[in-house]
Amino acid sequence: MVTHSSNQILHRSVHNVRIERLWVDLTVSLGAKWADFFQLLEVQSGLDINNVNHIWLLHYLFLADINEEVSFFVRTWNHHPIQMRGQLNRSPIDMYGFDMLVHGIRGDVYDEQGTQDLELYGVDWEAL
Repeated sequence: MVTHSSNQILHRSVHNVRIERLWVDLTVSLGAKWADFFQLLEVQSGLDINNVNHIWLLHYLFLADINEEVSFFVRTWNHHPIQMRGQLNRSPIDMYGFDMLVHGIRGDVYDEQGTQDLELYGVDWEAL
């Protein structure tokens, strides 16, 4: 007799559908494009991902463009309508704002600190 001890989920996940969809959309819209481009540079142009100078050059040449595309994706995603059963379609930004209006702002209350305290925040005096 064979016994199986596995931590696999054997049923369909329905709780992470939105975040899974987000990752699919991000990969399809821009992640795959940049990955393919960098792989092409490796194969055809001698890009060495273990060379810190090559990585620095990639950052210098392409990081601003990648960040701009990601920012556009975020703005688009935050304003796209999400279909919700029994409710009007709402965008993530609408849901976020409505939730804050109904339930209040979550997180720590901002503690007023003087600028001198902020300048010294995080300094490890024992390590100096």
